[in-house]
Amino acid sequence: MIESCIVPPPALVENLKRASEALRGPQYRETSRQIIESVCLPTDDQKRKGRLKDIMSSAPQHVMSRAFDQHILLWDGAAAAAGCKVPALYIGAATPLSDVNRFRELCPQLMVGQTVGAEQFNNQEVPEQVNAMIERFLTIVASQISTT
Repeated sequence: MIESCIVPPPALVENLKRASEALRGPQYRETSRQIIESVCLPTDDQKRKGRLKDIMSSAPQHVMSRAFDQHILLWDGAAAAAGCKVPALYIGAATPLSDVNRFRELCPQLMVGQTVGAEQFNNQEVPEQVNAMIERFLTIVASQISTT
């Protein structure tokens, strides 16, 4: 999982609810652009951020708001984390969207990494960091499998 909102902290849930409501309002495109802005750092690539804002704010309102609700607010990430029984990797950004401590409680085998200098789109901003963590995770899991 790369900078996913799996087990969001309570304060973030309140912000997400406000964003969801705004996505159903008349200024939904501007809200979408503000959401992108809020999950980026000032040091993130400005052209990429602009493209992301344009792409994400171009979706029809019903698609945008429904996807936001279904994939962020209504999905029970805590239950999914608790039900996970296989090795798992969570790569957070400078400010992770998940409550990493709670996530670890629910999924004790969870390995956690965190990128430096990138937020939500860390797989695009610092792919070398993300790829190195995925490769290390796979190496560890493969060695555990080969010894059992």
